[in-house]
Amino acid sequence: MDISQGMLNIAKKRIPNCKFLLQSCEDSFYPNESLEYITASYCYRNVNDLSKALETSHQSLKPDGYLLILDMFKPSNMVYLRLLIFNIWCSLNDMIFGHFQGAYNFIPSSIKKYKTVEEFIDFVHPKFRYIYSKSYMLGSANLLVLQKISIKNN
Repeated sequence: MDISQGMLNIAKKRIPNCKFLLQSCEDSFYPNESLEYITASYCYRNVNDLSKALETSHQSLKPDGYLLILDMFKPSNMVYLRLLIFNIWCSLNDMIFGHFQGAYNFIPSSIKKYKTVEEFIDFVHPKFRYIYSKSYMLGSANLLVLQKISIKNN
């Protein structure tokens, strides 16, 4: 699922036997409690309504289902953000993937507006329970594993 047809075209070339949807995660059509896992890579940072996207994910997950998020969260040190993300990450991507020149220039501003890992964990509670996190690329990307908290009626 992606809102970019261009990204879906790339995905279809890489994984031809998979179904891809041109759609926002804010408006998922999956039935309630139908998915055991949801993976989101560099997604929630770029949605228009984070609360709505997370609510949709929560509704789509089965009780105790997992939400795995890989994203670039706002670092607590903004100097680190400017130096690492903009100067290194964007430049390396432009050098390696020359046909994407300038495609990543939005990253520093989108990260600056986003949440830190700790703020994100607080934001998703009480709908999701924090399970695990791991940093990658010198802390510029983070994996979060969250579990749906199901409210049981007695």
